[in-house]
Amino acid sequence: MSQWIRAVMMLILIYHLLLAPAHAVPKTLTFCAEQYQPYAIKNSQGIIDSGVTYDIMKKALEELGYKLAVEEVNYAYRCFVLSRSGEISGAFFTTEAGKNKKMYYLDKPLEYWTLNVMVPQDSPFKEYTSLTQFDGKHIGFTKDYGYPEKIKQNKKWLVEEENEVILNLRKLSAKRIDLYIDDPYQAAAMIKRENLKVRILYPSVDLVPTFVEIKDRLLHRKLNKKINELFVRGYVDQVYQKYTGKTFKDFLKGPNP
Repeated sequence: MSQWIRAVMMLILIYHLLLAPAHAVPKTLTFCAEQYQPYAIKNSQGIIDSGVTYDIMKKALEELGYKLAVEEVNYAYRCFVLSRSGEISGAFFTTEAGKNKKMYYLDKPLEYWTLNVMVPQDSPFKEYTSLTQFDGKHIGFTKDYGYPEKIKQNKKWLVEEENEVILNLRKLSAKRIDLYIDDPYQAAAMIKRENLKVRILYPSVDLVPTFVEIKDRLLHRKLNKKINELFVRGYVDQVYQKYTGKTFKDFLKGPNP
């Protein structure tokens, strides 16, 4: 074989290698979130790599040719700043009240923020009947959480804000506030871990849908379609069964005491 033919064949080989599909090394897309059980759970190294929302997003992105990475960032500090500046691909757990007009959101919520009242262990309140039963009390809020209007706009409480959920639960345990409203699944794990003197009241105050926030319009369109497919295929129910023992629909009926 002449040198000229070998040179031509080598050029053809190089050309095809350059045109080879890039999916051999999937692009990693980073989203931010706080640890939020059972939706985004950290491993022993402190990295979020499991949970309902994590698993669903991981599956959807893998089928689109991407890898998922979740960076744990406090919402009160940097999560939405990173997402909305385009430094990362988006954020988990955005409520309707917290949406930004310049961002895109999945049509279907992958989880609902269950809201229950929490009080000190020896509080006289035994169950939740209405928000008016707490008029005049000191309530703790977590900064930059998208509380529904009926909670956020209540003018009959004395409000104190903290940057993290656990700080509010510690204040509640120490009786420095009278009540705190948040997700009972997440709170129960924290209460148990730190042996806090906090009691969760039932039934729930509200059930708030939360959405994945996305910066890129094209990614939003592709991901929206894929998530809808995962609902139809029953994958979302499989993931909920894995982490909660219930289907998505049954889980939305709310927690029991």
